[in-house]
Amino acid sequence: MMLFGFIAIGTFFNAKRPRGFRVEAREIREEVHMNRLCFLFIAVVLATPSMSATTVVVGSCRPKYPSYSTISQALAGVPAGSTILVCPGTYPEQITISQAVKLQGVINGNSGRAVITVPSSSPGAPPGLQVNVISQFTQTFLGGALPFAAQVLVESPAEVIISDITVDGTGGDMGCSSSNIWLAGIFYNSSSSLILDRIATRNQLDEGCGNGIWIEGSTGPSQIISVVNSSVHDFDYAGILAGTQGLDSSLAVAIGGNFVFRGRGSSSSYGTAGIASDFVNGTVASNIVTGGDTGIFNLSSAPLMVIKNNSVADTTTGISTGFDGGTIQHNQISNTSTAVDLQSNNATAAFNLIKNANVAIEFNCNSDSVSGNNINDAAIGLDNIPSGFVSTDHIFSVDTILTNCGLSSANRRKPPLKP
Repeated sequence: MMLFGFIAIGTFFNAKRPRGFRVEAREIREEVHMNRLCFLFIAVVLATPSMSATTVVVGSCRPKYPSYSTISQALAGVPAGSTILVCPGTYPEQITISQAVKLQGVINGNSGRAVITVPSSSPGAPPGLQVNVISQFTQTFLGGALPFAAQVLVESPAEVIISDITVDGTGGDMGCSSSNIWLAGIFYNSSSSLILDRIATRNQLDEGCGNGIWIEGSTGPSQIISVVNSSVHDFDYAGILAGTQGLDSSLAVAIGGNFVFRGRGSSSSYGTAGIASDFVNGTVASNIVTGGDTGIFNLSSAPLMVIKNNSVADTTTGISTGFDGGTIQHNQISNTSTAVDLQSNNATAAFNLIKNANVAIEFNCNSDSVSGNNINDAAIGLDNIPSGFVSTDHIFSVDTILTNCGLSSANRRKPPLKP
């Protein structure tokens, strides 16, 4: 049954401290809530598993449970609130999750990877990937409601948890340059909560339109999303993208402890971003992002995103933020053309460690709060600073400490994702 009510943020999340460097999904979700308003009461719909909720297995590695041969069959055969265990193996399916469920890969003997792959389109076999969702986010920010072929589509009205699953997009190229069909390993298009923990997405390549994880919120009630402890690589648009259809920040996200690498993906017409957050609130924290045009790209309206404790390397732009700003702090950024690109007023960049950049911090003549950054080895330390700015940053081995607004010869860059 469904239980409508209120929950207290401060008491609902009570996870133990993580061990080592592991990011616990519930802990990072708690941080998102605390950033929004501590002890805020929100109305939610709680999916309460009914008496018929059960545990089943896909495959034969857990013989004590009822079994199915495919993930799609299991999803169709269980009630809301059930747990579906997925044995190691390859599952050529395009799946849709439309109810509360926990989908979890399991270890069997010496095998530990359950892989969702692209269905074959050869004669006599299941069809290949089909368009199964239309993006409203792209209607707002990219000029049209674009069709997506999502390998895993989440459209549940209640919480979904997916863990220990790999989604491989090999063979899923939709020919986007001519068809305009985009590809996503996992596409969230719902009004509920979602936890992605220890997920791997790979090889989502679609002629500049391939995405590992695409999270799209509506403009309705607040939604809470966690993407943690996951590996996302070989894409050619965005590794992890979270955005809303408007500017209302109804979507709260916690993106933490992930590894994101563009890999074999070539640049799209807008460039590529490892992690992109557009008009959502929460945190992007403790991720490792390498390769591509922009490591972390953010557009924020109040409440602003906090981008902290990330390691970004070998990108054209390390971290970029715009619109109403955002907070960039305690990050390590290296081997970039521009380490921090501030594209609006009211952004904060503090206590970041920046090494080997052409431009360490680009102000673009905006009025931002910049302090306490440690800059080592750059052609320009602070570029296009506004009138009256006084630096408290620590700058070493830099050819030009600062340039005043309008006097820099450094090239201006466009954001990788069109606002």
